Amino acid sequence: MKNIYLELLQNTSKNKITLLKDVNYRIQIDKKGKFEYVYIPYFDFKKITEFIRSLNDYQIYTMIPILSMDGRDEDPQIILSKQILLSSYSDPKLIADFLNKQLEIAIKDFEIGSLDRFHYLIFKYKKVELNI
Repeated sequence: MKNIYLELLQNTSKNKITLLKDVNYRIQIDKKGKFEYVYIPYFDFKKITEFIRSLNDYQIYTMIPILSMDGRDEDPQIILSKQILLSSYSDPKLIADFLNKQLEIAIKDFEIGSLDRFHYLIFKYKKVELNI
């Protein structure tokens, strides 16, 4: 059981994005707990890497990526994808590339002229417990 959990940790969003909805139905996921937030200006890759490396080595997290122009809760925001599972082993480049692709889709779909002005990528995240 311990080996399975370690394997899950090490493979979560490592070679391909792991969405919460894609987890095997036999694995129960406890999503209780409060969300925390990280604000990353301009999709800064270094900050994305720092965030992923700061995660607990023995924990899996769920994260909702959000685009916000000014980082204020009361202002409109765009959710860039369904919940992504992360661990400290996740590949920051894979995450950044996926989110940039999602951003391109949002810009096209919502007919946004450009994102030349200041904006934030917000990671709304929390720990989850897997019952294997």
